[in-house]
Amino acid sequence: MPIDPTESTPRSGRETVLTLVLTGVFGGGFLVFLILVSGGFFFYVLIGTAAIGGVSLLHWFLWGRSMEQEVAQERADNELREQAQADAFLRDKIRRRRF
Repeated sequence: MPIDPTESTPRSGRETVLTLVLTGVFGGGFLVFLILVSGGFFFYVLIGTAAIGGVSLLHWFLWGRSMEQEVAQERADNELREQAQADAFLRDKIRRRRF
């Protein structure tokens, strides 16, 4: 029986954890290697990257989340309007014509 490449096999939690742990170990080892080779400079690059990420997260908590909640009702209204327009379009195309 040929193997179907479009068919996905379910993954167990064990495989997922193993993937994450190995990625963390090798990624962490690579970062330590870069810090040692650069004489500690790469550590400051990591600190700067973490600071930028922290400011981005703070920005999202202060403004992005509230904006997302504000436009949720507007988004729902737009979806209802688009659905009504699509239904009206189909109703015009499907109804019987009298001649």
